[in-house]
Amino acid sequence: MTSSSLSERLDTMPEFRAVIEDANVKHVMIQPSGRYEYVKLGRQRSGSSAVSTELLATYHEIAQAGGRSGEWMVRVYDGAWGATLLLERLPTTIVDRMPPAVLNNLKRMVRKDGMGMILGSPGASKYTILLWLAMQSTDETIVLVSENPPLELPSNHLIHVYPPSSPEQRRELERLVRLSATVFWDRATVDDLVLLLTFPAAKRRWFSMDGRAKDVPNVLHAMEARGLAPRLDAVMLVSTSVIGRSEVQNLVVREAGEWDEVYAADEPMAHLLGRPPLAISQALPVVRLSQAPPSLVPDIEKPVEEVGLQEPSSMGIRKRPGHPTIDFDNPLTVPVEQVEPDFLLGDSDVADADQATGLISAADLASFGPRRSLKDSGEFPDIVVGARISQRV
Repeated sequence: MTSSSLSERLDTMPEFRAVIEDANVKHVMIQPSGRYEYVKLGRQRSGSSAVSTELLATYHEIAQAGGRSGEWMVRVYDGAWGATLLLERLPTTIVDRMPPAVLNNLKRMVRKDGMGMILGSPGASKYTILLWLAMQSTDETIVLVSENPPLELPSNHLIHVYPPSSPEQRRELERLVRLSATVFWDRATVDDLVLLLTFPAAKRRWFSMDGRAKDVPNVLHAMEARGLAPRLDAVMLVSTSVIGRSEVQNLVVREAGEWDEVYAADEPMAHLLGRPPLAISQALPVVRLSQAPPSLVPDIEKPVEEVGLQEPSSMGIRKRPGHPTIDFDNPLTVPVEQVEPDFLLGDSDVADADQATGLISAADLASFGPRRSLKDSGEFPDIVVGARISQRV
């Protein structure tokens, strides 16, 4: 169906054409009978006459051909008494009037490679804000994931893809997302966030979700339940005003490890976020040997085999046949270059490392020369002997 054919059929219904061309109308719902409703300036309205059968058939053809028609996206929902049509106006990068403090802080968060969440009611133009944010960074390609494409791609550094609708599509999209440094995702679910936030190359990850201020703790707890601890740098709350326009309620940004509410039109929201998660290096307390319980400090004058190393569980641990397993054999720890302290090696040469693991076993160490005592030298190194992270977002 060509655009000229659609235009000709709209000419036969001037009232409906006026609704379609009104920029204040964001969506139109057409029932199987042809009766239609729309929202304009915050009020639900109904047409005085039904949409013709010919125009309904035209929109059905558009939906089957991909759904896009000019400024509108057309979708069909089958039901027992026929199909309902939903027409949604495609978003643009033009945002409604926002306070300067909000605009400036959003730009700053994007340019400092921050991650952010936009929370708000349906129809609050969250997608439009995401598009505007994407235009604040033009130095690299941005993947935009959304159910509706933008009215037009405002720049060649934006790529639009549809969200996955099956496990197979999710797996395919994962390859693109994990290789992209910057991804913006409209109306993300918790499953989408698992795909969006779990790749180390991610620098800028922004997403929108439907919800209210009191839903913030539930969203964060749901993310934690899926093993996510995202480094959110900004949380924005938007609502729909009485005249149907997007209205910013709150903007909270993270500064120096603390949440700072830079804008609040209503009730503050920063207390709902709690303390942001720290990096592991900041969260782990350092315990010196002089402060540790005696049971945690081995007698380093004894040979390695007499220190009393306990055999850990063999689940998930690599072991060399015939050799005990020690901590640095654990594949779950971060692999680092192993350098043996000289007080264990003495004056002997370094033994040959295992060719498969690159590590020296405890049995190999036992055959080296005499150890130098450090009890009276005061040269104990600082050792992290244990820590536990119990913070929640």
